[in-house]
Amino acid sequence: MLNVRRPTVAESLAWACRNLSAIGVGDPSLEARVLVEEILDLRPGALLVDAGRRMTARDLKWLARCVEMRRRHVPLQLVVGWWEFHGVPLRLSRGVFIPRPETEVLVEAVLERLPARATGTAIDLGTGTGAIAVAIKRQRPALRMVAVDSDPEAVRLARRNARLNGVALELFLQDLGRPPASHGPFDLIVSNPPYIPTGEIRRLDPEVRDHDPRRALDGGPDGLASVRKVLSFARNHLAAGGLLACEIGSDQGARVMELAREVGLDEARLAQDLTGRDRVALAVRRVTP
Repeated sequence: MLNVRRPTVAESLAWACRNLSAIGVGDPSLEARVLVEEILDLRPGALLVDAGRRMTARDLKWLARCVEMRRRHVPLQLVVGWWEFHGVPLRLSRGVFIPRPETEVLVEAVLERLPARATGTAIDLGTGTGAIAVAIKRQRPALRMVAVDSDPEAVRLARRNARLNGVALELFLQDLGRPPASHGPFDLIVSNPPYIPTGEIRRLDPEVRDHDPRRALDGGPDGLASVRKVLSFARNHLAAGGLLACEIGSDQGARVMELAREVGLDEARLAQDLTGRDRVALAVRRVTP
């Protein structure tokens, strides 16, 4: 691995950076730092202080294994086993969709529209790791938060992440098309459903295509099969004056706006991600006079 019996942290970082760069990762210096911090259980920024520290044989073996996993396109988040989402630490698991920065736009759009002391009942459809539900509940603690997923491992992981962050979620093992309507009507319905058209999945980055569960990606022929289920649920179970927030593909905005209006939702609008692309569909149910 290294031509040094016990390399320092700085030498190990340089080695990891070179190897990560050679396999084409986007930001090799950042990834090298994240891996070494995780291996040595160091807080961010502590590497500068510990640059002269010697790595153990176990540390080096672990680092080499992590770099090899990245060579096989295993996402960095899965390599380290956890990730931060909207300031919330989350444990991750193979077979459960990895939350990504685009979905933070969804959380921000919701928080911008909910008062700090918001009450009522919210539901997260297809919660996965629990990222969205936990992040919103952390910021709006008086909100009752229900979360559902059709995968038992996702429900287990979401429950673990709720405990990790000290929030209460009401979790249910339920299909996206048949969530627990008995807990509504809902003042907030939020979802990051599958929205990749089936024919486009094979062209996704290997980190997504080969390591995220297909059920969390495949939105049917036009990418909107699960979005329609979310909208249908909102038509029947969104409270008067309630908010729907749904993540969508960047080229789906106009069609989703049409679908929202077709199911009787009002004030349909789009929110953009940091690249200026449509990312979140928002709508409310009109308050009947």
